[in-house]
Amino acid sequence: MTDEFERMGNDPGAWRTSAEALVYNADVLKKHRYQQHEQEITASNASVDVSRTFGELLLWGYSLEAFLKCLFLKEGGEMARDGKLVDPGKHDLLQMARKAHLQPTSAQCSILKRLSIIIQWSGRYPIATTPQKTFQSHHWGHPEDDDVLEELIEAIRLKIDAP
Repeated sequence: MTDEFERMGNDPGAWRTSAEALVYNADVLKKHRYQQHEQEITASNASVDVSRTFGELLLWGYSLEAFLKCLFLKEGGEMARDGKLVDPGKHDLLQMARKAHLQPTSAQCSILKRLSIIIQWSGRYPIATTPQKTFQSHHWGHPEDDDVLEELIEAIRLKIDAP
C-alpha cells in the first residue's frame, strides 16, 4: 500500500490530472460569475466578492497548487516518501513556485500571494489564525487578475510540457 501511495504521490501526471480537473470546474464558475455580473445578480446573504468569487478562487488556487506540485516533481522533487506526503510549500503558492524553479512576473507573484491567502483561510473561514493574517489584502480584480491567472497557468503548462 505504501509503495502505491508513493508511486501515485510522485507521479507528475497524477498531479496534472488533478490540476486540469480543478481548472475545468473553476472555469465553469468563472463563466457563471461573468454571466451573473452581466445580469447584476448577487446572493442575498453574501457580499458581492464572496458570492461571485471565493468558491471559484479556491478552485483556481487548488489547481495552481496541483500544477506547481506537478512541476516540482518534474524538476526532480519528491512529494511522497516513507508513507507520508511531503508538502513543498504548506499552501504558500509563491514558495512552491520558487521550489519548482518557476520565475513568476511581479503580477503573477501578486496572484500567487493572494490565492495563497484564499486557499489557506479566507475562502473558507471568516478570520485567519492571527489578526495580522486576517487583515492581509486578498481581493480579486476583474478582468485584470483573471488575465494574469490565465497567463500563469499557461506558463506552468508550457514548462511542464517542455522536454
